[in-house]
Amino acid sequence: MNLEKNWRLFVSFLTGIFTLLSIAGHSQLSKTQLDSVSTALSKAKEDSNKVALLLTLGNETGYTDLKKALAYALEGFELSKKLNFRPGIAKTAYLSGITYIDLGNHSLADSFLNISEQLFFQLKDNKNL
Repeated sequence: MNLEKNWRLFVSFLTGIFTLLSIAGHSQLSKTQLDSVSTALSKAKEDSNKVALLLTLGNETGYTDLKKALAYALEGFELSKKLNFRPGIAKTAYLSGITYIDLGNHSLADSFLNISEQLFFQLKDNKNL
């Protein structure tokens, strides 16, 4: 039990660090760091921490593999909806929309960006509006 608690604390710590890095948006994680996030994702429970890991991977892989980034974003979007985790829905919708723009699918991009805008407004999240 203590090992499980320590693992959760470690995953939460990693999630926080990588989320902060991904929010900055200007830094790329090293391959070792991405591998660590991927490992944490494979062991993560279906909760908001998993959504944060998916956001981190989506943001970081978007530099090199848009389709993979979109897969992470959409997985995070679906999990956030399942959990009714509104900040996660908004952030993953935004990431999905931006990625769809990069892929040239403007109608889906518009749909996801509208979802994110509405939720950020409802959440009074002016930073992300």
